[in-house]
Amino acid sequence: MHMERILDMFLRTLEHKIGSGVIDVGKSGELASQLLWLLAKDLYVHYTPDYSTVVQAADENPWKSELADCQMISVLDYFRFVFGPHFWDIAGKEAGDAFKDAFVNFSDWVAMDENISVSKNPDDQLNTGEWTLRHWHRTSAVQCSHNQPLVDKMIPIYFKDYPGDTDLSRVSQIFVSDNAQRSSNRGDPDNIIHDHDTIQCHSSLPWVAISVDLGLQESVVDVKFADDQPGGPCLRIYAAAINDKTFPFLEESKRLHSRIS
Repeated sequence: MHMERILDMFLRTLEHKIGSGVIDVGKSGELASQLLWLLAKDLYVHYTPDYSTVVQAADENPWKSELADCQMISVLDYFRFVFGPHFWDIAGKEAGDAFKDAFVNFSDWVAMDENISVSKNPDDQLNTGEWTLRHWHRTSAVQCSHNQPLVDKMIPIYFKDYPGDTDLSRVSQIFVSDNAQRSSNRGDPDNIIHDHDTIQCHSSLPWVAISVDLGLQESVVDVKFADDQPGGPCLRIYAAAINDKTFPFLEESKRLHSRIS
């Protein structure tokens, strides 16, 4: 209940700031979507008994301790918390096996003012693998620029036990496309490609494409997995409506549900 009271106070303050024009909600539901994905991660940590407020280092050195909110959590557990306990049964065994060693870890959002890839010359900009890895180490997810085609957000994925020489060979992405209109974009996950000229995230690792219709009232969750894609195995998710049918974790907090929907 203490966590509920703190969260409600935070959401009330946020609601007031939005109403007074201090905070911009975005053109396509960016703020609601940011709250959805980030609070799901934080609530999972706080509602899971294996986690505590502070994680002590193995050698009990207090300077090496870390906040629970900055721990990496399994992609399997994260999506099971977000979409419900049967999510991976629906996605299929191959999908679960593909992401069994995958983790997310983000505690804030970083906004971009240009496309992920702005030049066809790789010498002119940071490698997208290095770009993803830097956000992983910063525990940040990315809010893409308004001009970015296909996607609105990127959440880094790290494959902890994946064989590779460096961390660069272990990073992948969750790409999210937001839509706040009252018309369906059900086919959008199929249109998200991570090797698009303005994205250029080339990798053979499994990745995720999510399209969310925030403005619809009827709950829908479609999931499909293909492991024969040219850009690597891809889990594609379509979700419609912000409610506790689409996102069952919202049932854990009725105040949260009422304030972001």
